[in-house]
Amino acid sequence: MKYFTRCLLLAILVCFSTNVSSQSFTIVDSLPEGAYGAAAWGDYDNDGFYDLVYIVQATPDDICNVYHNIGNAFTPVAQHFPHLFNPSVKWADLNNDGFDDLVMNGADSNLVNRTFIYQSIGNGTFTSMANTIPGLTAGTLAIADYNNDGLKDIAITGMDSMGAHRAYIYKCTGPFTYANIHAQVFGTHFGEMQWGDYNNDSLPDLVVNGIGDNNDFRTRVYRNMGADSFLLQPIFMFGTGGTVDWLDYDNDGWLDILVTGYDSTSVNNITELHHNNGNGTFTTVTSNLPLFGEPSGVAVADFNMDSIADICFIGGAAIFPSNYSAMAFGSGTATFNLQPFIAGGILNAVAEAADIDSDGDYDLLFNYRILRNDGPVGLAGLFPGNNDVKVFPNPSQHQVHVKATIPVLNVNMYDVNGSLVRSGSGFSNELDMDLSGLGSGNYFLDVRMAGGQQVFRKVTLQK
Repeated sequence: MKYFTRCLLLAILVCFSTNVSSQSFTIVDSLPEGAYGAAAWGDYDNDGFYDLVYIVQATPDDICNVYHNIGNAFTPVAQHFPHLFNPSVKWADLNNDGFDDLVMNGADSNLVNRTFIYQSIGNGTFTSMANTIPGLTAGTLAIADYNNDGLKDIAITGMDSMGAHRAYIYKCTGPFTYANIHAQVFGTHFGEMQWGDYNNDSLPDLVVNGIGDNNDFRTRVYRNMGADSFLLQPIFMFGTGGTVDWLDYDNDGWLDILVTGYDSTSVNNITELHHNNGNGTFTTVTSNLPLFGEPSGVAVADFNMDSIADICFIGGAAIFPSNYSAMAFGSGTATFNLQPFIAGGILNAVAEAADIDSDGDYDLLFNYRILRNDGPVGLAGLFPGNNDVKVFPNPSQHQVHVKATIPVLNVNMYDVNGSLVRSGSGFSNELDMDLSGLGSGNYFLDVRMAGGQQVFRKVTLQK
């Protein structure tokens, strides 16, 4: 490695290992304002840019649009989608063709609960696929390959047409074909469910938050036992009308749990951080995180690129009340660096993070605004946002695809200590980097292109 390159790489590593809290976000686009919505990022055409689905009750017409990301600009696709009330929505590549497909549920315009699955054809058009997954509303859905068979499975919770709470896990048995495994999972509404491997056995587990039968507010953890079996763990956590997220706030390699929202009084707000003890138990820790509810939205990501999880909040709160928002930059402990954020809202408490411009940092859909992360102080220019080089998927599990506007000569991949761990070469606009055998964490790509251009990109490996 040339001396200049080594010095530059070390400078980048120093910046990433320093808890830089100042952060600049620029509004690059705005969507129709509304209430009680849902949104998700996904790449439906496999071009390396995250596209957006956005569902919201608005005036004069409700919105259910897919927006194509063409680089800091978002245009709705021509296809119309059904309006849904109290919706949930997720992207996932359900048939392994490289295009993210769309799953959403809620009550339609006739107040009939529906679950829709749309196959992405890859050109901005979608085909509605017949499915046997029940229609639920006021709930949530989560998608993961829980049995490691290479096919994405779907979990849903919410209320059925009679107002009863339901929860299901549907195993994918083939492209767009699903079977109910009859998992014993308590149904909830006005909460969330998330997949995450909390015991590091390579089997995704499930955490479910929300309001259940008899006004029961609980957060429950279900351990994936394998063989289509999920076991409720004897762990007590308060539940909320709000959110639940996995995050490793202290970087000890074990997923912790964050719960926000309003409690059973419908008055008090809760933010609780539960530390994973690594032995199947959790301990509620005292933190300085603000109380959020009425309702709440949370985005967990490493916004300032210091390899520590940060948290963006939206909703009702006593702290920064005029903004209905806050940014909590992680320190590796239960004490976060709290800063006010741009004005949010409680009627549409949506916060979803993704690297929308492929420049290595996490951007945001926040309420109805799309925010570009222009980087922490000291990193401006190190990760240029000119889209000459896109790296996706990022975060990744097995490999990343490097795509450039001009031919790539070689790519070197370094760990956080500056050690070379992978390299690839060729004379093509696209190159794949195999990540097998590498541990979870952050890595850095040094991309060299024809003409002498050099670009650095951060890659996060999640297993």
